[in-house]
This record gives sequence, C-alpha cells and structure tokens, in this order.
Amino acid sequence: MADATINYASCLDEAYAVGEQNDCVVRACAVATQIEYRAMRDYLATYGRKPGRGMRAHDYIRALKDLGCTITELPAAPNMRTFVTACRNLPKTGAYLLRSDTHCACLYDGALHDWAQQRRLRVRNIWQINI
Repeated sequence: MADATINYASCLDEAYAVGEQNDCVVRACAVATQIEYRAMRDYLATYGRKPGRGMRAHDYIRALKDLGCTITELPAAPNMRTFVTACRNLPKTGAYLLRSDTHCACLYDGALHDWAQQRRLRVRNIWQINI
C-alpha cells in the first residue's frame, strides 16, 4: 500500500468543516478504505450512523463488507491487548481497524491515524481490511 492520502489530519479538517464530532468510525473507515471523509460519512449514514453519534461495530463492518472490502477478524493475542501494543506488533503494511469499548481507530501501513497514539486503550477487536 502507498502512503495514506486520506489520513487522520485530512479527516479532522473535514470533520471540523462540517461541525462533526464523535466520528471516530467515519475517520477510521475513511483512512482504511482511502475514501474521502465526506463520502464515507454519507455512506455510513445509509447504515444508520447519525451526525455526532457513534456507530455499532456490526453496522460499520457490514457497511465495509457491502462496499466490497474483505474483512478478517484477527484472534485475540496477549501481545496486542492495547492500541500501543497492537500497533507495535501488527504487520507494518495493510489497513487494520482497532476497536475499544468506546473508540475506533485505523492502523494504516504501520501508522496509527488517530488521536489515541501512545494511549493504552484496551483492544476489543482487530479487523484487517482489504479493499
């Protein structure tokens, strides 16, 4: 995969422009699929995401599958219990969604595209996303 042209900073700028908040799923999915923020925001709205609100994991995973992505859930591993350790131990190529109880982030080509860098959020699920 090449460098992410859709990244956390570009998504953050777009989110501020439309007055969006609580949109970690939109940002993570936009980076993972390299689809523009606003297009991903509109797409996820068709799966039930409301402005300023989060989204259930099964809904955004279904949305990504319907978009044509192949999604593989990785098994829980002792060396990937937090965002920090998952980022350290996952392969440095590819796109991964990391989910905690209250947050979702994207690891894209070894870089965590999120505010949660160096935060020890507990990982609940890791999905590998192939476009």
